[in-house]
Amino acid sequence: MRALVSGKATATPIKQLSFAALFVIAVAVAVPSLARGQTAPQELRGKSITIIWTEYRNERRAGWTDFRDISDALSLRVYVSTTGRPFSRFTSMAPRASASTEHVGTSGRGSGGGFTQFQFAGRSLVVTGETGSGDFARRYMVNFNESYNTCEAQIIFAKKPGASVLIGRNLYTGLPQEIRSARATGVTCSVRDGNMFAQ
Repeated sequence: MRALVSGKATATPIKQLSFAALFVIAVAVAVPSLARGQTAPQELRGKSITIIWTEYRNERRAGWTDFRDISDALSLRVYVSTTGRPFSRFTSMAPRASASTEHVGTSGRGSGGGFTQFQFAGRSLVVTGETGSGDFARRYMVNFNESYNTCEAQIIFAKKPGASVLIGRNLYTGLPQEIRSARATGVTCSVRDGNMFAQ
């Protein structure tokens, strides 16, 4: 896969790289022990993380002729249990409706059919969420302060090498859609005690 756009408050284009190469460059300095697959740190267990952003995409329904620019209010919410097991919910928040997919565990397929993986290292968390087709992925890179009560997040998009468009799925209709570009803006991250899904 290759990166389209990176978002942290504002989106900045980045070079087209393989998804694997992008991952190595992004985390080699910040989280050198990530490949060893550490478990969730004790300080993060029993806490909930919320990432909220606005995503701008140029897309069309698969098979249609014209692309259009859309904005989407999105969130990723994660609860890390007292045993270190992550529970996550990815949500699109339209003015009059919302749609979500959920995932349980450090890796595997969630309710929407896409593959999700959690990787902990030091005070960093990397979450990779792919679409069911595997053509499109978001990578969330989260860094925590020493007390694990504040965080910063960055969102990176990727698609298969050589592809002019990628295939995603509309959360509301379930229909395939073709995405030509994407960027994330206004990315915020927060941490709180307790299980947000139990309230």
